[in-house]
Amino acid sequence: TYPIRLIVYLSCSLFFANLFFLLSFYLYNTMICITCAMVLHYFFLADFIWTFCIAFNFYQMIVRRKRDVETYEKKYHMCAWGLPLIPVVVLVSIKGYVNTGGFCYIDSGYAIYFAFRLPGLVIVMANAVLFFLIIYE
Repeated sequence: TYPIRLIVYLSCSLFFANLFFLLSFYLYNTMICITCAMVLHYFFLADFIWTFCIAFNFYQMIVRRKRDVETYEKKYHMCAWGLPLIPVVVLVSIKGYVNTGGFCYIDSGYAIYFAFRLPGLVIVMANAVLFFLIIYE
């Protein structure tokens, strides 16, 4: 069914996020350390956005009582796979990915707050709002 497909997309994103999380420990002394950090960051942000897409889908089905929610799938894909590119490209341009000594990820400081924690917090808060709207219904 359609909601299960959305969960499969989230699961694929989670799989690759965790795969590159593990790989970043083993590849920190190689040439692809920064690439691994970029891909890891990208898939973690995609995970956040997929959770929002699923929550928004439930909101549309339960609160708004829309049954043709499959029309949103292309928009979900554009958001979940496209939006994470923005902070990744910004960090690449300012050299925000570093080898932290045994692990490759975002340089500490403002970069991690604005490129990971802030988007994650905004999405978690939006998911909470949707959750309460669904529960209220």
